[in-house]
Amino acid sequence: MLEFDRNAAVDASLLAEFFARCGWEDPEALVKLEWLLATSEEWITCRLGGQLVGFGRSYRLNPVDRVVFEAAVDPRLQDTGLRDLITRMLKGAK
Repeated sequence: MLEFDRNAAVDASLLAEFFARCGWEDPEALVKLEWLLATSEEWITCRLGGQLVGFGRSYRLNPVDRVVFEAAVDPRLQDTGLRDLITRMLKGAK
């Protein structure tokens, strides 16, 4: 069963492992991901069996407009609609 959390604490090293599974590896990943979380107004995490399998983040430009920066999904769950669901959750966030 998929479990979603909004703005739940997420360890940058777990986020780095997740993004590595998605194909993004960077020697400075921890620093960049800590910055990413610090500058994001809102993020969604999705876990399956306790493992991070989806992540998206956004920032509100003004009371009406929001920018969704990314929504990433574990390659094992591609084409399941999870990325679209995360994006919709971020767009509908208050």
